[in-house]
Amino acid sequence: MGAVVQLHSDSSSHHTSAQQQDQTHSTWQPDKTKQQQPNMQHDESNSKDASKLAETHSGKAAAAAMPSSHSLASLRSSSSRSVFELYPKKQKAYILATVSVASLMVPLCDTVYLPALQSIQQEFRTTQQLVAASVAVYMFTVGAASLGWGPASDRFGRKRVYLAATVAFMATSLVCVFANSIGLLIAFRALQGASVAAYGATGSGVIADVYKPQERGMALGIVTIPMLVGPILGPILGGALSQAFSWRSTFIMVAMYAALIILPMAAFMPETHQYKKLRRMHQRDPEAAAEVEEAASIFSTPPVFKAPHYPIKILCEKDIVLHAIVALLLFGSMFCSITELPLYLAAPPYNLSAAMIGLCYIPAGLASMIVSPLGGLLSDKAAAAHPGKPLVRLVYNNVISGVLMPASLLLYGWVMQAKLHLAVVLVSQFAIGVALASYLPAIFGYLTALKQSAAAAAAAGVHSGMFIMSGVLILVASAAASAIGMGPFFTLLAGLNLLTTGAAALQIFRHREASREMIRSASRAQLAAAAAAGTDEAGESTSRSSGEDVESGAGGAKA
Repeated sequence: MGAVVQLHSDSSSHHTSAQQQDQTHSTWQPDKTKQQQPNMQHDESNSKDASKLAETHSGKAAAAAMPSSHSLASLRSSSSRSVFELYPKKQKAYILATVSVASLMVPLCDTVYLPALQSIQQEFRTTQQLVAASVAVYMFTVGAASLGWGPASDRFGRKRVYLAATVAFMATSLVCVFANSIGLLIAFRALQGASVAAYGATGSGVIADVYKPQERGMALGIVTIPMLVGPILGPILGGALSQAFSWRSTFIMVAMYAALIILPMAAFMPETHQYKKLRRMHQRDPEAAAEVEEAASIFSTPPVFKAPHYPIKILCEKDIVLHAIVALLLFGSMFCSITELPLYLAAPPYNLSAAMIGLCYIPAGLASMIVSPLGGLLSDKAAAAHPGKPLVRLVYNNVISGVLMPASLLLYGWVMQAKLHLAVVLVSQFAIGVALASYLPAIFGYLTALKQSAAAAAAAGVHSGMFIMSGVLILVASAAASAIGMGPFFTLLAGLNLLTTGAAALQIFRHREASREMIRSASRAQLAAAAAAGTDEAGESTSRSSGEDVESGAGGAKA
């Protein structure tokens, strides 16, 4: 893996080390000959600095927890397996299933009581705007709290964050069950969102811990399914519960679901944070830790808590910002469509009940279940075809979403405006689900490959932006649909999506062409070197032949 990155005590040097590790992981290939280039003098000086830093920062206890100079040298010299190979296939499958089930909670809790919005308005005798605010405030706090949960997960570990967030979520859900005013409901819906926000960013961090970048797209595609099915499953369950009991039963259901999540997570899910896992392994069995190829790089960058603005800083990087905006608009557009749907389907000419409105979300849910893993697989294939170029893994997914989402939004908006047949509405919802599900696994795979050591923070930035954008668009859609109509509003959304995906596609294709040109230049240089080597050999052969002729001529003259 190269020499150990030198540690410094100030925070800026920690950031530099993290960037160096990110680059190492994003371009990682299973080529051990490249990963074992010795540089012993530099290694020894870095190891001494690492030990000195451990004593300065945390005293003797921290110094004892850090590997010694000798063990670090052993880590570099006897690498035999990757950190991603520490988990058996069955354990990987269990971790993936646990993260997927937990990630369902974020959108499920937001949409589970959408079919009952009218009932809430009537019970509290309040306005439609305040009831809509109970939906939007959840989105805002999910977005804002993600900025803190992501860095916390990178610093303190994945499992601790999961357990703390789940306990807080259950408590706030129970208060929502007994809320006796719209103000109290809005306040604890905000706290609900702040608690459940941990699931999205932490889940992406877990996948980045366990799966290689070349396998990560498929895994993230599976994790994305619940996040996209949740907005669809929520109204189905919520409609049935609200009609059979009351809107309060929806919060009892999500609290029970959280209780079911926390038990297997606490009992069976391991801590996957790479630094913490390797440190425990080194304490138990230094020889086993010495077999891990990435150990030197991981030990050289101890986790530190990054300020909540750090995920935003990641999003503002030039190779990320445009593609993050694409994800934000795609996700926000989908939420706009599903939030406006029950209000129109409850009115003439549809006049659907809460339970029937919930069933109308099934097409979009089916689209997410089918397309999300395929989108991740497509992203992995692009990454395999262009190793060392993470941005190119977005190429196919961006094209699909850039064509399909604007067309779907146009269809949905004008169909609702004209109040056409319900089947056309459902077709447009299915297409919107396909457009979103094809893109999200790719963007999270790209971010976690680019920012391996800060994977949860990078994912938190996108999660934050997606939910804040959704909250803004929900509020805007309510007013805009009344002012200018569904057709014109969703036409504007379609135009924004087309503009951003087009600009992102241009950047991706330029990056791919630059990569191809570099490969072609390298090939030409190799051919030229080979030709030069051949010319030199031919020249040497000619010289040897001439020398032999001269010697034979001289011998003949003497004779």
